[in-house]
Amino acid sequence: MLESEKKNWIIYSLIIVNLAIIISMIVVTPIGIYIFYNEYMALSNNVNGNFPLFMLGLPFVNLTNIDYLITFFTMSSIYLSLLLLIIVKEKDGLNRAIRDKINLERVLSNRIIIIPLTYSILTIISFIIEIIQDQVGIETGVLSSKDPVTELLSLSISPISEEIGFRASIIGLTTFIILSRKSSSKNVMKSFLYPEQAILSIEDRNKNNYIKLLYIIALFSGLYFGIAHIMYGGEWQLGKITTASLAGITLGVIYIKFGLFSVILIHWLFNYYTTIYIKINEMIGSINIIYIIDFFIIANSFLITVYFIGNRFLFKKNE
Repeated sequence: MLESEKKNWIIYSLIIVNLAIIISMIVVTPIGIYIFYNEYMALSNNVNGNFPLFMLGLPFVNLTNIDYLITFFTMSSIYLSLLLLIIVKEKDGLNRAIRDKINLERVLSNRIIIIPLTYSILTIISFIIEIIQDQVGIETGVLSSKDPVTELLSLSISPISEEIGFRASIIGLTTFIILSRKSSSKNVMKSFLYPEQAILSIEDRNKNNYIKLLYIIALFSGLYFGIAHIMYGGEWQLGKITTASLAGITLGVIYIKFGLFSVILIHWLFNYYTTIYIKINEMIGSINIIYIIDFFIIANSFLITVYFIGNRFLFKKNE
């Protein structure tokens, strides 16, 4: 087999695995609503929780006395709508990347691929970090103890709350300030949705420096995101700072390059998606469906690792 064919095989496999995750994201949404409804009714409506909303990295208001069913259905509908919107906008680009001379750079520039791929790689790296930290006695901790309905609703609200609070209101606001005197009002508003695109669209010889500034801010806001889990995250322990900071920095970079909707969906994958499939696994019992999700995550990380190692040490030498 030619070396270029080996690389193509890896890329096509990567596309298939990520499309499988995208399909499972669509499937899990109505199932999650069904599970939430049953658990809510089982508690006889006797639930009440506080749900913090963040701005500039700080909790500025707590949602209380909200209708659990309506709120959960609304949040689930928003995430499904964002996912379908991205699929509609990105599918033609992915088709072109497959039909033309395929290369990994073009594939990784597509949000249909980068969203589940980022989730997979972060999951594996965080898992490894937690194992190492446990071995040296650094505990990660757990989520605050709540009833299952309040916990699931909190996990559904936090992707939007925290991505606006730690990404859009910090990195996006910085972009807004930079562009406020240099661009049209339409492009200025775009700064919160697609920071890098907004800056690249202006005629300014310093625009590359502005983008570098955003990445520096992403680094520090990501580190603060990790610390905030200890400050505001209930029962999380010191070890959570490492994995949450890694996630925060990565989400900051993805936000700059791929926009707000992408990081909201990645965050949603960590929270809602993973939790619902664990609950599905508990319901089914005889079929360990969580192994399928684990397979997708491991396959994603394995394929991207094999590609880069092969490209660095094998493919270029043998072509």
